[in-house]
Amino acid sequence: MKQKVKTYGFVFLAVVLLLAGLAAFLSRNTPGGMDRDFQLNRDFQVIRIDLQDKEYGVSIQKVGSQWKVNEIYQANEPAVLDLIATLRHLFVRFPVPQLSQQQVAAELAQTGILVEVYVQSYWMPFPRRGGLFPRQRKVKGIIVGEDTPDGESTYMMMQDATTPYVVQVPGLAGGLREVFLPMEHLWRDPVLINLQPHQISRVSVSWLQNPRESFVLQHEDNWFDLYVPHDEVSIDPAGLHQERLRSFVQGFTELYYEMLLTGQSLEEHHDLIIPGGFMQLEVVDQEGRPTSLTFFRKKLTQTGALLPAAERNYDPNRFYIQLPGGHFAIGQYYVFNRIMRPLSFFVINPDQ
Repeated sequence: MKQKVKTYGFVFLAVVLLLAGLAAFLSRNTPGGMDRDFQLNRDFQVIRIDLQDKEYGVSIQKVGSQWKVNEIYQANEPAVLDLIATLRHLFVRFPVPQLSQQQVAAELAQTGILVEVYVQSYWMPFPRRGGLFPRQRKVKGIIVGEDTPDGESTYMMMQDATTPYVVQVPGLAGGLREVFLPMEHLWRDPVLINLQPHQISRVSVSWLQNPRESFVLQHEDNWFDLYVPHDEVSIDPAGLHQERLRSFVQGFTELYYEMLLTGQSLEEHHDLIIPGGFMQLEVVDQEGRPTSLTFFRKKLTQTGALLPAAERNYDPNRFYIQLPGGHFAIGQYYVFNRIMRPLSFFVINPDQ
């Protein structure tokens, strides 16, 4: 009798497991199942997002407390946080009509952007939070297509699913495809230098067309030591504008470019770069990490602004910046003028 009860128990358990598996399979292929589960759980701690189409790809990963692009460049954190917020608020309006599903699915396969989301997980999780042996766990794979013809939603399909859906973020006007574009330069932080005075150790400014205006500034404990390159003798502090030096050192916060030039955009601007450069800048922080930039004038086009001086042949508002690694960006004098100072700016004229 006991043997029969045990056998019935095994049979019952097997039936329960079979039904559970069948329900899970059906849920992936029916409305309300996993094939429409686009929304990211609010409790997940996102640590990596990969964006990939047939031409471009980018990986955005959290390293410590900072977001990095392709493990190299500082990420534009507000843009990353907006991306995560978008994933947390995705809402399915309705499935693509049956007659159009095959066509939309084919378009997603050709032009879709694969979005893969990884969260912090542990091989041995604790009951409430944290755990042992941390790992990355993939929780979402979404293919993002074109925006719908009405411009209010976007075609999306879960990775390995067969049914595409029309998806939106409630309250947000417009489609979502631009949020997921996988080009590296769109995710890089445009801030090139963001140092407080106490973080700066050394500043070297070279005026390439007028070397006599070049200088090197050493900064330590609110003391400034200014000297001419290749000259070991510093300039007497009594002959310097100390307030101007302080303002100069305070100017190295939030120095950002307007636009990074890549691919076709770089080709379009290539002929507008006046060769040779006009200034080189190197800033070294207290940890010994240097940032080196070279500035180039921008030729005026026929649609350029009126020249403030007839002898000028360059754009008075914008210029080009060569970044570490050889990349180019467009900068604004409005942003950088405060650190574009010649040596004579700091030297007190005894005749004044």
